[in-house]
Amino acid sequence: MSVNELQKYSIEETFFKVPWIITGPAGCGKSHFIRTTVEKEGKQLLHWSCRRDRTLRDGRQILHTWAKRSENTVIWLEGVDDLTQESQAFLRRISETHSSLVSFVLECRDGSKLQDPIRSRYSIWNISRPTWNNLIDIYSDIKIHSLQKYIPDDELSYRRIQSILNLIKFHADDWEKYKNTVEIKTSIVTGK
Repeated sequence: MSVNELQKYSIEETFFKVPWIITGPAGCGKSHFIRTTVEKEGKQLLHWSCRRDRTLRDGRQILHTWAKRSENTVIWLEGVDDLTQESQAFLRRISETHSSLVSFVLECRDGSKLQDPIRSRYSIWNISRPTWNNLIDIYSDIKIHSLQKYIPDDELSYRRIQSILNLIKFHADDWEKYKNTVEIKTSIVTGK
């Protein structure tokens, strides 16, 4: 399901009543979807990156504090598929204990790396890589289809398109001069 399709889904009724796992490849719009949905619902968003803290050594006390909040809050844990098994067990316990107070949203690239007890308690949604048609709909005011020759379909992401658009916007002369060179094509595709 693309981000556009997921946003059309009746989120008000289900999104914050059960904890969610949002999966999908890098750059498919998971973070954007979470931010815009939480903002639309008027909830406070608290974000923790598990990719930087795989053992939750630094995050355990912070998560306990956040989970005890009485405000309308969503705790968003990014990169939970990188957590150790022990950290996932802690996450399961804290979400079970505090799910009546706050909403939990887990973001990951590969949901199969999560323990079964976590997956069984969460609603899992997969966001697929965007297609050119998705991007043409979103960037309807820009001739985005002209960029197709620079990004192969299997490398397509919102992040790559946004990077190219920023390059064009802020460095238009350089873009025109170098857009057909191997170095530019390689750096756009690899991000290096």
